[in-house]
Amino acid sequence: MKSLVSIAQEELSKVNKALEKNERNLANLRNVPPSSLRAIKKGMTYQYYLKTSEDKQSRYLKKSERHLAENRAQLDYELNIQRVLKNQQKILKNLISRYNENSVEDTYRCLCEGRKI
Repeated sequence: MKSLVSIAQEELSKVNKALEKNERNLANLRNVPPSSLRAIKKGMTYQYYLKTSEDKQSRYLKKSERHLAENRAQLDYELNIQRVLKNQQKILKNLISRYNENSVEDTYRCLCEGRKI
């Protein structure tokens, strides 16, 4: 049976690989301008509105500008995934460093002979 620490190390390896991929994806999206995206469902389709720091109002994106919405949505997704992955990485590292598989046995071993009944 695998120990909890070895399972956590495998998961940490997966998280680290996912973070590397996430960093590559973010590097590809570095040219996306800072803005906020709104998606509103109208009938059976979505309408996308983009608001940049210069705009006072959201600007409707035409179908030909849909790539702007896709890039902004992908960047938002990648940033959220990065936050989640870094949190998981921190938790797994903490578990690996603090978990002692033999803590119960060690506690018993440290008892004086008179208490080992």
